[in-house]
Amino acid sequence: MFKKIVSSIVGDPNKKIINNLRPTVSAVGEFEPQLKQLPDEAFRERTAILKDRVAAGADLDDVLPEAYALVREASRRAIGLRHYDVQIMGGVLLHQGEVVEMRTGEGKTLVATLPLYLNALTGKGAHLVTVNEYLARRDGGWMGKIFHLLGMSVGVIGPLQFSALFDPEYVNPGAELEDERLVHWRPSTRLQAYQADITYGISSEFGFDYLRDNMAVRQDQLVQRDLHYAIIDEVDNILIDEARTPLIISGPAARSGKDYVRFAEYVRRLRPNTADEEEEPNGHYDIDEKSRSISLTEMGIAEVEKRIEEIDQEAGDNLYDPRFYHLTYYLDNALRAQYLFKRDVDYVVQGDEVIIVDDFTGRLMPGRRYSDGLHEAIEAKEGVNVKRETVTVATITLQNYFRLYDKLAGMTGTALTDAEEFDKIYELGVTPLPTNVEYIIDTGQMGLETRREKVDGAEAIVYVKPQTGDPVYYKRVDFADQVYGTLNAKDQAILSEIKTVHLSGRPVLVGTTSVEHSEMISNYLRREGIAHNVLNAKIHQSEALVVAQAGRKGAVTISTNMAGRGTDILLGGNAEGLAAEALENEMFDRPMLVQLAFKLLTEGEEAARETARKSNKMTEDLVDALVETRDRFAAAMEEIDQIQIVGHLARALQEPYGIDYNDLLEVLRRVRGGQLAEARVFVESLDKDVALVDDIMRRWSELVRYQNIQADERQVAQFLADQSFETHYNARAALIRAVLGDRLDEANKLVATIPGLAPHHIARIQELREQAKRDKEEIWRMGGLHVVGSERHESRRIDNQLRGRAARQGDPGSSRFFLSLEDDLMRRFGGERLKGFMSRTNIPEDMPIESGLLDRIIESSQERIEGYNFDMRKNVVEYDDVMNKQRQAIYNERREILMGEDVDLDEKVDAAFDQAIEELIDHYVNDYTGFIRGEVERVVEDFTTDATNTVNVAAVLRRVGSLLPLMSELDRDELERLSPERLTQKLVSLAHEQERQGTNLLQLLQAMGRFLPLVPPVPNLGALATHKGGQVQTRERMRVEYLAQVESLFNEFLADYADKADRDAIWSEAEAEINKAFSHFSLDGLSIKNKDERQAHFREGVDGVLRELLLQSLSALDAEQLAEALESYIDKQQKKWRQYIGEEEYRNYEQLLLLQAIDREWRDYLTAMDDLRREIGLQAFGQRDPKIEYKKRSFEMFGDMRKNIDRDIADRFFRDISSHQAFIQQQQQEVAYKVQSQDAGYQTVKREKGKGTEVRKDTPDVGRNDPCPCGSGKKYKNCHGRPGAGAATAAAGNGHTNQPAKGGKKPQQKKKARR
Repeated sequence: MFKKIVSSIVGDPNKKIINNLRPTVSAVGEFEPQLKQLPDEAFRERTAILKDRVAAGADLDDVLPEAYALVREASRRAIGLRHYDVQIMGGVLLHQGEVVEMRTGEGKTLVATLPLYLNALTGKGAHLVTVNEYLARRDGGWMGKIFHLLGMSVGVIGPLQFSALFDPEYVNPGAELEDERLVHWRPSTRLQAYQADITYGISSEFGFDYLRDNMAVRQDQLVQRDLHYAIIDEVDNILIDEARTPLIISGPAARSGKDYVRFAEYVRRLRPNTADEEEEPNGHYDIDEKSRSISLTEMGIAEVEKRIEEIDQEAGDNLYDPRFYHLTYYLDNALRAQYLFKRDVDYVVQGDEVIIVDDFTGRLMPGRRYSDGLHEAIEAKEGVNVKRETVTVATITLQNYFRLYDKLAGMTGTALTDAEEFDKIYELGVTPLPTNVEYIIDTGQMGLETRREKVDGAEAIVYVKPQTGDPVYYKRVDFADQVYGTLNAKDQAILSEIKTVHLSGRPVLVGTTSVEHSEMISNYLRREGIAHNVLNAKIHQSEALVVAQAGRKGAVTISTNMAGRGTDILLGGNAEGLAAEALENEMFDRPMLVQLAFKLLTEGEEAARETARKSNKMTEDLVDALVETRDRFAAAMEEIDQIQIVGHLARALQEPYGIDYNDLLEVLRRVRGGQLAEARVFVESLDKDVALVDDIMRRWSELVRYQNIQADERQVAQFLADQSFETHYNARAALIRAVLGDRLDEANKLVATIPGLAPHHIARIQELREQAKRDKEEIWRMGGLHVVGSERHESRRIDNQLRGRAARQGDPGSSRFFLSLEDDLMRRFGGERLKGFMSRTNIPEDMPIESGLLDRIIESSQERIEGYNFDMRKNVVEYDDVMNKQRQAIYNERREILMGEDVDLDEKVDAAFDQAIEELIDHYVNDYTGFIRGEVERVVEDFTTDATNTVNVAAVLRRVGSLLPLMSELDRDELERLSPERLTQKLVSLAHEQERQGTNLLQLLQAMGRFLPLVPPVPNLGALATHKGGQVQTRERMRVEYLAQVESLFNEFLADYADKADRDAIWSEAEAEINKAFSHFSLDGLSIKNKDERQAHFREGVDGVLRELLLQSLSALDAEQLAEALESYIDKQQKKWRQYIGEEEYRNYEQLLLLQAIDREWRDYLTAMDDLRREIGLQAFGQRDPKIEYKKRSFEMFGDMRKNIDRDIADRFFRDISSHQAFIQQQQQEVAYKVQSQDAGYQTVKREKGKGTEVRKDTPDVGRNDPCPCGSGKKYKNCHGRPGAGAATAAAGNGHTNQPAKGGKKPQQKKKARR
């Protein structure tokens, strides 16, 4: 009421927005006359001119009218659709970054072409985000014709790394007869799809590619550009419904599935508690419906403890003992999986996999998994294979991913109810756009009158011609909800409603909120003998086809509320679907063709022809097609026996693709080795059609399959039938599209060339088209589609979307919702009180309650749940916002390192070593006692119980034992009696004594050894046991070499920082002790049995000498000298490695080291943050705000992570550089080996089973004097059999070139003084 009063005073703001857009629509229309005069080729020129204007600084708003006019005219020419004025308005709002609410059937796909084209003029790319791969490919292929005429490139991305570019001249091999909107996608690399002006794809793939880019370790692994502009189709579905589940790239975790399986057994057959709160529990668990949580009662805890084998109740064990606390993780998940998550409601089981059902959309979400072990618990419950639990490697919420775009817009059929969320989370305004019919009525373009009348208590509005009174447009009739006492009474009422409407001939669409309920209603209708279709998550693949036919006369369709979204329901049915169904029923199917092929193989051609003649569904030319296919593959097998599959394909494909024979062999090798992306890049570099790669894959697969089954006639019959049936099935669809598009010449050509098609099929399709038109007119008169809602969804938006399936584009239609007091929504908000009221007033359960007040109560309940869900999603975003800023900082740093943008890699590595050195000197030299005090205080605090002020002394001593070796001399009993403060003082007092004894320097030495190569490895004299002679000489040689290494390191470390006399004295003593250790290693009686013992004794002696040498060296330096000595020593070691492996490989190693350090610590940080999120709620018990505490802790943890990154760089630099060098050498050897193998006609490939590689012959087996397979006419020995004939291709194909160091920087020398 208040809103109506405000609107009457200030006016409808949406109408003001529409009125403000009309001048822009007029400006677009002014360009139309001149653009109609342009030839097609001029559109590309106009696009180029607009791009130049934008590049020169023109604002997009200034070029908008002309750009939109170009798109409108291009659309009219390319696909026969002209944008309505309302659609132009929608395009303007999308360009402005708004969420536009457009009803079903208003052409959102077409509207998006306007802002996509405009924003792509910047050269930064524009993205169209859809809800599934089919819509991405269909809409991109459909609208691609418009963009192609305008000179814009279009790409598409999908799951499993599917990527392609739209090319109207290209047709997917083998798909020539499929839907034209799907076949013009030329396979490409992921990078090429993103480099296109406009890219279509699904939300999760855009997000995953962002995460993968930020895990890349080479520049050539990057695919995405900067995120400039995106339009999200079905924006409420993607940004609200799907946004509750973050995108996660995972790696395997340590936990196995065995514990999930056994706990699934432990929680089976527990009883629910039905007793009142004040009574003793009579069951094992309680369920809270509102919070959707479960907890065990005391009885339940006792019962579960009996079942868990680790717990001995007689010994006093209990589940919540710290020893068993880890088991509660599995128990909680098992309980939730068993009693809260239901099969066919929350998830479905397909094969050996549990697939989540989105509870808002009803769609399956393959690849998504519940987190924190819940998914594994459900797998254990269902008895399918429990996949190993994972840990997060990279993650981002959809909210934070899409907020990365410079500009974001969206379109959907229902958005107003979620306007607050779009505004607060994404800063997106929501504007409802009138339908084209409403716009016509509002502007009076057709001069129609409005008539209103009451129908069953609801208002029915019809727009009629004033002269005749004939209806032109309708407004949907929404009947009042009917509320029943029980679920059964509600279902009976739904059944009655369906029967009544079905008898009238009107189509009925029944919307449900779960797979379970849709199947229950289906069973009711089956018993009543009412034909119907069921659509739910189990058969989501066919949702578009099923929903498209939901408008047929007398059709009854049951679906989850969101099923088939994006597909229009046409009254009278979709003529294309009707024709496809009719031809499928009237023509042969696959099994019939298999039988015909088997008859051909076993009894001969004449018998097969006789069978075809007798059949009323098959024709003789099908036999001709089978014979042709059989002979073609038989001839191929004969050739393959001579020259193998590679030779056959090389001969067959060389001429069609105009490719050099050697280049074709290289492509075949790469495809055979599974290097598809590399093969496409190679073909593209030759300026040849990349469709060659897919053609090879298809043909290779067919040939291998036929080769494996050719001895089995039944399998060959199946193969031949499959080949012919696929062609015929696609031809049926092509015939239907040609006839419905009035392209009769094309239809007649198909009939003449495709076996099994006949002229009467054209007539049949035309007949069905006319029937669909007649049925539409009849259904129009009856009242159109009737929508039945079986339950109110907790979101009003979902209910509105279901209602919106009726009355499309001014068609008649109606809707009614049925509710029960036992529905989840009603139970959560007063259902029991209403049920008690019905019982007290003796209202029968099968009598509906219809009341406007009740409708408002239900709507109010929905608003409260929407608010609750919004708060949850906002809570997720607020928590993730903390990590999002950190994520962007880490990813930006990664990108700078990867791209070499103004980053000095040497400087970053030096900084890591500087920090490590500074930390060591501060801890062990400058402030040893302070360092020990800090560590002891932290550990004592961790193991002190606040309530009793007692300390777990044993745990403290275990934790600080390595820091305080003198601790072993203390009296444990005395320590147990000390307070935390006294214990701290006692332990810290040991630090003074250790410093006096020089223990700090020994600990410094041990810490330095973590990342510095201070000493060479001790020689293995024990290996001399295997030498038959020359043992004394070998020992002497090893002694001399080892002494030289140690002396070199000693001098490098101390040369510039210690007095020569002191240095010589230290070295002389050490040299004598090392010589002594070598001489004491006795060669007498050395054998395999005693060599390890003698070597250990020798190593112990040498290690002691080296330790004493380094201790004396360290004691000779003060703190500043020590820091300079360490830095200088590191510089010298790095310089050696730089010279040894070369400047380019050294920089590559630094880059890889930095990236891996960041990735390693970031992964650990994500795991720690997951743990923190689970635990932070406990802060509320201490009267602290969990979010504030979360921010504080995450800030501290992030700072620690940055230090850990530097520490990891320093720790691994010298440890990993030698293995990096070995890896590079191995790669070079493998490349050389492959080139040699290929020159010899072999290929090194991974084994299909097991580990390792194997060498396969992959070139044609041709005699030297045989004709060359390339078709040149020369003898093989004079053509491709010449020595070195394939070397050029192999060398070109290995992909190795000498390139400058990444980042375009000149090699930099390290700075000598960094401090």
